[in-house]
Amino acid sequence: MNALSPWPKQPSVQDVAKWLLNNNLPPLPIAPVQDAYQYPKVNPDRPNRGIYCHIPLVEIDGKLCPVARFTGKNPSYLDADGHPHSVNHRDFQSRMPELSELDAWFSNPRNGIATLGNERTVFIDFDVKNFGSRDACDAAVLAWAETHPQLKQTYAEQTHRGGWHFMVQLDHPKDFTNFALEPGGLHVGEVLGVGRVCVLAPTIGPTGNPYRVRHLVAAPVAVADLSEIGIFKSGAQTATKSSEHGISLGEAMPIKARPRRLKTLPGSSTVDLSDLISDRARDVLAGGGGGHSDRSYAIVSLAREAFGWENWARENSIPLSGQSAEALTIQGGLAHGADEDHIHRIMDGASLDTARPSCECRGDEFPWSRLRKLAPTLFDEKAPSTIKPVIGQKNLERNVTRSIEELVNVKNNLLLAASRVLHEKGEVGIDSSVLSYAGSRYGIELDKAGKLRVLRDDRMIFSYKEEKIIFNRSEPSDPHAILADAGLEVAAATHAAEQRPPVTAGQGDGGAKSNSPGTVELLNLSSLILSRAGQPDEAGGFTVQGRRNSVVLTNQGILIATQEGRTVLKARGADIVFSCPSESVLKDFRTAAALLEKPRHVSPRSQQVEA
Repeated sequence: MNALSPWPKQPSVQDVAKWLLNNNLPPLPIAPVQDAYQYPKVNPDRPNRGIYCHIPLVEIDGKLCPVARFTGKNPSYLDADGHPHSVNHRDFQSRMPELSELDAWFSNPRNGIATLGNERTVFIDFDVKNFGSRDACDAAVLAWAETHPQLKQTYAEQTHRGGWHFMVQLDHPKDFTNFALEPGGLHVGEVLGVGRVCVLAPTIGPTGNPYRVRHLVAAPVAVADLSEIGIFKSGAQTATKSSEHGISLGEAMPIKARPRRLKTLPGSSTVDLSDLISDRARDVLAGGGGGHSDRSYAIVSLAREAFGWENWARENSIPLSGQSAEALTIQGGLAHGADEDHIHRIMDGASLDTARPSCECRGDEFPWSRLRKLAPTLFDEKAPSTIKPVIGQKNLERNVTRSIEELVNVKNNLLLAASRVLHEKGEVGIDSSVLSYAGSRYGIELDKAGKLRVLRDDRMIFSYKEEKIIFNRSEPSDPHAILADAGLEVAAATHAAEQRPPVTAGQGDGGAKSNSPGTVELLNLSSLILSRAGQPDEAGGFTVQGRRNSVVLTNQGILIATQEGRTVLKARGADIVFSCPSESVLKDFRTAAALLEKPRHVSPRSQQVEA
C-alpha cells in the first residue's frame, strides 16, 4: 500500500468480477441509490407477523418517510432500460452466479459491484464514524497497517465515506464480528464474513463518491487468525458513537432517563406500537445501547420487543397504530449506523415469528396492565374477564404503599397534623369536599368518600383512606411544616390553645367553659379517630360510631364528640363552643385512638412505597 494514495489505475466492474471469480467469490451487482418515494420498500402480506402497513415508514427529522428499497449498498441492479431490480444475495452463499445472471446484472454501466464473505475469506471493514473524523480514521488505519507488514500484500480499498476494507484469508474461522485494535478495546468496525455483503471499487456510493482501490493483488494474504494482524473482539462501542442525548453506547445510563412522548391519546381506540415497547427498546430506537454494548445485540433486542408486541396484539385483536415492528427496527438500526441489509439479516436470524413482549415473562397480565395505562378504553373493551380482576388486585396492592405500624405521636404525626389543621383552620367545602384548607404552601382536603389528601406546592404528597395510606411522598418535617403553615406551631400549639380566652357555650350548650388543659388533646384525639375510622353518613357528614364514644363531622363543618350519648366536645373551625374534657373522657378517647394505632401485619408488597 503506497501511503494513502489511491491505486494509479482503478479497475473496471468487469475486471473486479473476473478477479472475484478467480478467488471463488460471487460477483453481485449494486444499483445506484433510488428515490424512496418512487421505489419504497414494500412488505408482502404476512398475517403471521401481523404487518398492518404495506410500506414501512421510518422517522427522519420528525417526519415519517418510506424506507428506500434501493439504498446504493444492497444487492440490486438496473436493467438495460434503467429499471431497478432486487437480488437475493443469500442464494449465492452456496453457488456462483450463472453467466446469464452476470450479463443481466452488469449490462448497465451504472451498476456497481459487491461480493459476499465466507468462513475463510473475510473483509475487515473500518467505519469512519467510529473514529470521529476521516483524518483520525486514516491515521489509525495507516498506523495499524504499518505495524503488520503482511497487510501490504493484500487487497485494500477506501469506501465512499472514507472508511477502509481489507481482505484476508483465515486458517481458522472467526468467532466474532465487531472488532477492536486491542483486546477488549473500543469497537471500530466489523469483520464481514458469511452472509455479509462488502461493496467494492469502483462502485459509486450513496454519497456520490466512488470506492477506490488502494492495493490490488491476485489473492488475499493468508493469516492464521485475526489476532495475528491485531484484530480483536471489541469490548464496548466506540465513545464517538453517541445517541441523540450524547450518551455513548457502551456507557451505563439510567434507561428511564430518556425523554418519552406518548403518541397514544387518552381514550383512543388504537394504541401506538412505539408506546408499548419497553424502555430499553425505546432507548435503542433513540440511538442508545439499551443496556447492550454490542450494536447487533441492541438491534436484536429492539426487534424482539417490537415484533413480540405485534404478535401479542394480533392474538388479542388489539388494533395498533403508528409504525410497524419492522419499521421501528429499521429506524433503530439506522440510528446505530447499520445499513438496511444488515438490519434485515439481524431480523431474519432473530426468530421474530415467536417473539413475545419482554414484560410477559413476569406474568400474562403484565401486557394487559401496560395496555390499561396507555388506552383504558381499549383495555375495557378487549381484556378477558379473567384478567381484569387480577390487574385490579395488583393495582390495589401496588397503590397501598404502607400501613400504619407504629404508635402515633399526636403532636407530630402527619395524619394528625392534617386533621387538626382541617378542624381548626378548615373551610366548609362544596361539591365533593367536606372540609378543606389552603395555605401558602400546603393544601388539605377531606372529601365525602372519606379520603384525606395533603398537597405540597400543588403536588399530592399524602393520601389516606380506610386505615390505609395509599400514597406517601411526605418527609419527616412535613407534620411540623403543615402546622406552621396554618399558624399552629407544634411547640406552641398546646400553650396557645390553653391561653385562648374561655369561650362561652352557645345557646343550649350548658354554658361550659373551654379553658381546660385537656381541650386541645380531646380535639386532637377526636380528629385522629375521625380520620382513621370515619365513614360518610346519610346526612352528608362524616362519622365514627363506637360502643361508648362517637365522633361526627357534620356537613356544616361542626365536629361533635360524644360519650355514651352525652356531648363532650363541640367545635367549629378554631372555635370550641363546648368542651367537657374530664380525665375519664380523655381516657376513653385515648383508648379508642390507641386501638386504631395498633400495628397490623402487612405483606412485604404492601410496604413498598410507590415511586
